[in-house]
Amino acid sequence: MGSPYSQNFLRNEIRAVIVRDGSPSLFVTINPADLHSSIVMMYAGKEIDVNTLLPEDFLTVTERARLAHLDPTAVAKYFNIVIGKIIKFILGYKKPGGGVLGEIKNYYAVTEYQDRGTILAR
Repeated sequence: MGSPYSQNFLRNEIRAVIVRDGSPSLFVTINPADLHSSIVMMYAGKEIDVNTLLPEDFLTVTERARLAHLDPTAVAKYFNIVIGKIIKFILGYKKPGGGVLGEIKNYYAVTEYQDRGTILAR
């Protein structure tokens, strides 16, 4: 990942998609707020009852960052779920009539990591 070969492969892949389906109409960057999610904290092993959770009972930013740093798979699981649900329900990909933006012919996603180590979809 991130090697010149990998980058060249991704460029060729998107070029093939453009030749087949035409130029994209929309470019979106999705950055799920992982450090503000109780789902990440639950995946990281923190017992949280979302039905009775009050803002003052929520972990501090430092505690949430520590938990996410200690269990990066919790962040990856959360990212995978959020992106999958966005594609399925908001974009409505492969759904009759599409989603919020109408019918989606195709999409192409590239996953990157931010400087702080969390995942970003483009």
